[in-house]
Amino acid sequence: MNARMAMPIMIGCIIAGYTPASSAHHAATMFDRDRAIELSGDQVTIHAAPTRNGAPAALFIGARLADGSTLGRFEESAAN
Repeated sequence: MNARMAMPIMIGCIIAGYTPASSAHHAATMFDRDRAIELSGDQVTIHAAPTRNGAPAALFIGARLADGSTLGRFEESAAN
């Protein structure tokens, strides 16, 4: 598997790992879209909207990969 194909899979696994099965009911209203959090790894920085109630889950906004390319709306979202 090449790195270009592995990166989106890795990002999906990271995001999925932050979502407990008990809260996987797909209600977008549970996310605070007025705030953004930043999760950084060795190769990837992810911006996501946290849940309003503080549960360990987040709605993916965008990501910047190691080569500087972006996915989603990374540039539009300022983590605060």
